[in-house]
Amino acid sequence: MLAARGVTQRFGVVRALAGVDVDLVAGEVLSLLGENGSGKSTLLSILSGARRPTTGALLADGRPARFRSPADALRVGVTLVPQEADLAAHLTVAENIWLGSMPGWVVSRRETERRARAMLEELLDLDLDVTRLARSLRPDEAMMVSLARACARRPRVLLLDETTASLGGDAVARFLEAVRRLRDQGMAIAFVSHRLEEHRAVADRAVILRDGQVVATRDWRETTEQELVRLMVGRDLPGFLAKVSVRAGDVALAGKGLRLGPKLRPMDLEVRHGEILGLGGLAGSGRSRLARVLAGADSPAAGSVSVDGRAIRLGSIAEAARAGIGFLPEERKTMGLLMRMSVRSNIAVGARRELTRWGLVQRRAERQLVERLSRDLRIKAASIDTTVGTLSGGNQQKVVMGRLLAARSRILILDEPTKGIDVGAKAEMFKLIGAAVEDGCAVVLISSELPELLGLSDRIIVLRGGEAVAEIPREAATEEAVVSAAMGVDKAEVHYVD
Repeated sequence: MLAARGVTQRFGVVRALAGVDVDLVAGEVLSLLGENGSGKSTLLSILSGARRPTTGALLADGRPARFRSPADALRVGVTLVPQEADLAAHLTVAENIWLGSMPGWVVSRRETERRARAMLEELLDLDLDVTRLARSLRPDEAMMVSLARACARRPRVLLLDETTASLGGDAVARFLEAVRRLRDQGMAIAFVSHRLEEHRAVADRAVILRDGQVVATRDWRETTEQELVRLMVGRDLPGFLAKVSVRAGDVALAGKGLRLGPKLRPMDLEVRHGEILGLGGLAGSGRSRLARVLAGADSPAAGSVSVDGRAIRLGSIAEAARAGIGFLPEERKTMGLLMRMSVRSNIAVGARRELTRWGLVQRRAERQLVERLSRDLRIKAASIDTTVGTLSGGNQQKVVMGRLLAARSRILILDEPTKGIDVGAKAEMFKLIGAAVEDGCAVVLISSELPELLGLSDRIIVLRGGEAVAEIPREAATEEAVVSAAMGVDKAEVHYVD
């Protein structure tokens, strides 16, 4: 239904794609696999009409096609669901779903809402108030609405670019079931995700990209995840989730009587130097809200936070940073990065005090620091002066981590640090977290990937409805125990908080 032939894409001296051939077939889900910077998103942007290739051709139904814009691609039935939900914040859910494809010339609000509700229920098994404004949606709800809007346009080819990155376990399951249903209806689907288990659940065939080139094509029924990882990164990654063993020291960060809402129960928590405290729970449980409170980005309804026994002012991210707290937020583009500035500026701002003498920035020292961290983090960019907004999502995440390392933060609040990061970069991220803990840092970790949360954490506090409901020691931490606590199901090995 759609094909790329010899597609090459250059950005100045950087070659993002080199002679790529890809076929999207009716009734098939095609996995696009590769590390961040391998060319997956660039290829999807070309297939969707958002970008024109430097050289090469596209074929739609076997005939040459030239997409000057996404509107041209949409006319032949090609639509893209991007990694970040791009909804109109001031419109309702129903209005967003039918934006650009209103059902009929004369639009009845009641009929529009009825059709939107039916699409969400039938496609995604989602009961959502379609009269809500988009700005009130959680990231996982917004992504579901984005998929519904794409399907409202009745595409023949659907391009999914990291659309599950912001979804929790239940939402992912509903999303993947919808993908399978669309495939069985004859749609051609390209699927990008850094979670290999999601590919195996829905995909029929895999194309592996490395450094902008197709290095292999595999049938999912005839390959293993180990082989795919090796093809993606060019090397084996044995034991990349190994937990470092460190003896915990004194209390580094403590929260006393914290209330995330005025009517919620208070919670106490502490994390020690050399310890990783995991925060578990379903989407909307309050994990990210608690992380922002501990990092000084938000103020709680009540309570106090102290670092090494000294109270810090709540709601001041600057004071938290001065106390040694480094924050990697879930929403890196809106909270974590200066998107129009360079890699160098984004990383070096974390060490601005150390790099400044007599009011002047020591440019040589700044360059050496940023270049070293870029190498250690394997940030793929033409240079450290590349604008962060042009990088892939995973490389943007590494830049935020680089800033924390540059600031020499002793307490790391990491909210979904592997979101949108490929397996090779995950291995590097886990290694960095382990090294920080061995160096005596305290880490508060949030991850929707339960194997990551279980594999890295020394203890896990589970939240539900904005309250801490259970604390699970490492020896009792299993997927069943965490999910049971998150859903309020009694388990003998779970210590429930009074």
